[in-house]
Amino acid sequence: VDQRVPIFGFVGRLVDQKGIDLLAAAIEDMAKERWQLVVLGTGEEDHHRALQIFRKRHPEHFGLNIAYDPFMAKQIYAGADFFLTPSRYEPCGLGPMIALRFGTVPIVRETGGLADTVREFNPKTGYGNGFLFSDYHSKELFKAMRRAVGVYQHQKAWSRLVHNAMACDFSWASSARRYATVYERTERKPLKV
Repeated sequence: VDQRVPIFGFVGRLVDQKGIDLLAAAIEDMAKERWQLVVLGTGEEDHHRALQIFRKRHPEHFGLNIAYDPFMAKQIYAGADFFLTPSRYEPCGLGPMIALRFGTVPIVRETGGLADTVREFNPKTGYGNGFLFSDYHSKELFKAMRRAVGVYQHQKAWSRLVHNAMACDFSWASSARRYATVYERTERKPLKV
């Protein structure tokens, strides 16, 4: 671990849906920047083999755990600086929600539930809780990662971003309050027939 550079984490199935092909295509660029990456998951054998090659090539920058391990997953959620979810499609996006609770900043592809959960951080306004990219391409993922590292390197902006992340509330209690507000407003309006 090198405290001067960020740690990116990925926890999930090692399958095309989760964008593991994009992540694998970005590993060489990450290594050139001396960034660190830890991956936990199981999935398709061809992805296992490709990632094992990268681990051998860049052992000082890339940790790989081909396993299902909830305890290790929690350590990655809590210990990484950034959480990667470059999914092709994602109906929910539970991983980034968990990461936000730990103050780990998500970098996600703008799709499905991920686009509903993560808002692009703007260092000037202090608004947002993560970083997004739209096009399904490794270069776009890497650009989002580079923006994220730019914020990581500025303590004041980074502190604000982590605060924003930890302030997110995706609990059922929060959802219930919003539903109750909608129902109360609806109840007060007379129906037009």
